[in-house]
Amino acid sequence: GILATGTGACMGVRKDLWKPLCPADDCDFTTPLDVVSQGYRVAFAPKAIAYDIPPSSIKNELKTRIRQTSRNFMGTLKRWGWRGWVLHPCVSWSILSHKILRWLTPFFMVAAFVSTIILYDKSGFFRFVLLAQSAFYVAAISGYVVEVMGERVSFLSAAFSFCIANAGMGLGVLKALVGKAPSRY
Repeated sequence: GILATGTGACMGVRKDLWKPLCPADDCDFTTPLDVVSQGYRVAFAPKAIAYDIPPSSIKNELKTRIRQTSRNFMGTLKRWGWRGWVLHPCVSWSILSHKILRWLTPFFMVAAFVSTIILYDKSGFFRFVLLAQSAFYVAAISGYVVEVMGERVSFLSAAFSFCIANAGMGLGVLKALVGKAPSRY
């Protein structure tokens, strides 16, 4: 009873619960919010199978993350509002803990890095943390270089994928906040 998302490729919705979508809405997120806001719940069907084609390049991965995040973030702000938070606290917790905090992770990462730089001289702990953060970002940059060369090194590629996904989510949140969610794929 706390699901707030679906997968458009295999989502079924009662005809009387479906609401028209704006060009910038994402059915994976907006339609389930519409269903819950009408007093119904979103149910998971474990036997439903859908296939998706992942982005084929770094550029497409970034564009996909920006598009998905901006649409979903904007959809949450427009469709859910304060009424949803009050009337459906469990679903709201699910949205906050599984979506909104994840979309805000890039901002937390920047804040953590800047804070660590500011606190660098305070103790050996912060020197270690800054070294660890820097090593991670060097690994991500190295992962990018390796990817461009057509190779994959698991840790480097994972660090790069994490950073590119978060960069896309950060840009998506910013686009949503200024009302610029892309209206086409």
